[in-house]
Amino acid sequence: MPFAVLLEVALQPCGWLAAYLGSALTSETDISFRNLGGKATQFIKVTPDMGTLTTKVKITNVSQSGGMIIQNFDYEMHPIGLVYQGNTYFGFSQTKPWPIRSGFGMLAVSGKCSGTSRGIVCLS
Repeated sequence: MPFAVLLEVALQPCGWLAAYLGSALTSETDISFRNLGGKATQFIKVTPDMGTLTTKVKITNVSQSGGMIIQNFDYEMHPIGLVYQGNTYFGFSQTKPWPIRSGFGMLAVSGKCSGTSRGIVCLS
């Protein structure tokens, strides 16, 4: 599975949980929702013969101030054993303070990756 797909499979449920909690409904104006960062480790390669992947998401913190909402999440992905695990944080904002990015360019693909006893860790 391409890493971009794995990342989407892991992070989409965070957005679904944020929507289910009704965070966007607290604002009287339109707000934006954006992933602001996080860290994760992939423990094993995902292959088609693994079967169905299950992503478990837990919201760990919510902060609200000045028209912004920041939500932190922990997540794990399993078919049978642990495949991918991490944490992330998303922001809701009325004023769109985050610049629009056209992509990550070479930074995302030129990071250094190394195998550890806990899995593969990549730093950009």
